[in-house]
Amino acid sequence: MLVVETGSEFSVGGGDLLSVAGLLWEGRAASIEEAVAQVSLDFGETQELAMPEQVVFVFDVAGVETAFGGYTVGEEWVARAKIGSIYVTLTGQPFDPADVVLERVADIEPYILAPGASISATNERRGSGYLPVALKCM
Repeated sequence: MLVVETGSEFSVGGGDLLSVAGLLWEGRAASIEEAVAQVSLDFGETQELAMPEQVVFVFDVAGVETAFGGYTVGEEWVARAKIGSIYVTLTGQPFDPADVVLERVADIEPYILAPGASISATNERRGSGYLPVALKCM
């Protein structure tokens, strides 16, 4: 699944890797090791969290190659960049980052899943070529 979030600022949360990345992006941790230790303590993890690798992703954003700072562990990855006045955060697992292309969407209504709606029902409404993307607008 690929999740795309936009917001004027970042809020830490959304799973272990995104929480670790958020602490680092916001300067609340000085190192990956410190961020992992903090997330383990905050979430009361009973097993050690995997140590993420810091990476740079380059995504096509409306036709412009744009660098996103990111972290990856196995098949899970997170990436963030400031585009204009907003932050765009992507998370994927398992979703190949090489397949990500972002386009500006003027009307997000057709892309939002209604509470309780299934992806298959939404696909039928939009056509079989629809790629489900969860959008969270803050």
